[in-house]
Amino acid sequence: MSCEKNSNKAARVAGQSGINQAGSKSGFTAGATTQVSFFSRAGRKSDARRRRKRSQKANKSNGRRAQVSFFERDQAADEPKKAPAWTESLPSQRQIYISRDFTPEELNKLAVQLLLGEAATARHMRELNSGQSRGIGHSDPRPMDWAQSDQRQYQFLVEQLRRARRGNGYIDTSSLKKNDLVELWEFTRFEADRAHRNIDHLTSGLSHLKGPTADYLAGGHKLEARFYSFLADQLEHIIPEEALVRENW
Repeated sequence: MSCEKNSNKAARVAGQSGINQAGSKSGFTAGATTQVSFFSRAGRKSDARRRRKRSQKANKSNGRRAQVSFFERDQAADEPKKAPAWTESLPSQRQIYISRDFTPEELNKLAVQLLLGEAATARHMRELNSGQSRGIGHSDPRPMDWAQSDQRQYQFLVEQLRRARRGNGYIDTSSLKKNDLVELWEFTRFEADRAHRNIDHLTSGLSHLKGPTADYLAGGHKLEARFYSFLADQLEHIIPEEALVRENW
């Protein structure tokens, strides 16, 4: 009788749990198959609940990671990009490249002509200090301040041309202040005009120099004219516009 009551109680519990009562009853009395099925099904429900909880936690965790990743990408986009270590520095706007427009042979000739110009200016300054003159045909109208300014320009160009010929290929004006740049610009313009006047004199037939000598000297003045005109044009891109307007006014 006790077994029957227990069997009926098990059947009621099985029915409430959605398990077939007959099978539950026979399983309880036999102690085998259906009892395993009952606990197995309940275990599957428990496992399912655990999987849902794990899935919900994983989704929340993924959401947090995705959100962090989003902001990390946004922050990375705002950060300035660093230049590669191997990137070469670009030339400064104060550098005038001459090796692109003049051959090594032309630069060698210009180096000699600049040294001669510097020497002639230094001689003129000595004559001004001594009060002596070299006479007609050799006089120089430049006053002392003008000659001193020209000497500074010659010295600067001699040194820069020496460096350009040794490998860097440019004249670096970064050490010059605005007034120095204007002074160099005025010098190059005047020397370009002077070279053109000499060319006209030698090629017009008015000079006492003729033939190969006149041609040789005219060729040197043509190189000077091209060099000084090139420098003057490049300096106009470096000097502030208001300074050029003031000087031309």
